[in-house]
Amino acid sequence: MGRYALDMEKYADLARTASAEGCVLLKNDNSTLPLKKGDKVKVELRFRGRELNNTKMGEEVLNQFIKNLEDISVVEKKPKLEGKNMFIILAKKAN
Repeated sequence: MGRYALDMEKYADLARTASAEGCVLLKNDNSTLPLKKGDKVKVELRFRGRELNNTKMGEEVLNQFIKNLEDISVVEKKPKLEGKNMFIILAKKAN
């Protein structure tokens, strides 16, 4: 391992925790953002420098985000890397 080797499991755990805590912004005590029918939410991760070598971890974070919101949202676009950004698009689930 190199001088700056990363403990990937440690950072994967941190990413999962950040994802779970980030979901609080959209899902708060059984209420959600006031989205109307047809509204969509774009969730975007921006990779900088050497982070581009670990885009798989970013995809895991977005997939965990999707999983945490599956009861209130529908995935319109799965995690997709475009340049240095990875994003998903969610829409409000029809009740």
